[in-house]
Amino acid sequence: ASGYDSYLDGAALLERAETRIEESVDDAHETFVAATETFDAARSVFTGTDGPDALASELELGERRSDALRALSSGYVTLLTAHESFEAAASDIETGDYEGARASLHDGARMAGDANDAFDAGDAVAPSELDGLFETATERADGVDALAAGYLTLLDAQEHVRAGEAALFDDEF
Repeated sequence: ASGYDSYLDGAALLERAETRIEESVDDAHETFVAATETFDAARSVFTGTDGPDALASELELGERRSDALRALSSGYVTLLTAHESFEAAASDIETGDYEGARASLHDGARMAGDANDAFDAGDAVAPSELDGLFETATERADGVDALAAGYLTLLDAQEHVRAGEAALFDDEF
């Protein structure tokens, strides 16, 4: 990052020098010298690069990393929100609000899908060095989705058990 900072510092110094030309040739000279030294320092950071093309390539890689990590973070935020849906479902089950629990579990499953979408988007632009992060994240989102499906199946089973008990112990049996 210090190479990029040096290039940005150099560009800022060039802008300042252009402004100072109108005010003072001597001050502008000193600023141009400082800008040149700053660019020289930045160039040494990118040893073995071909100047602007290499810088553009590095900037593109930095942008891809940023986009990928932003998507990864967003997906994890969504998974954490899904966790809140599971807590709400558990509370609803304790109070006998099975429809509320069902709605919360569907929300959790939807959020797991949204998280997976974010992870897929990030993985599509991520440099290979980040691949393992997305594989792990996708496995976690798949686990949340499977958990929601399992709990929904349990709610369905419980509904069938209640219906069966009602029929079995009903006076009509």
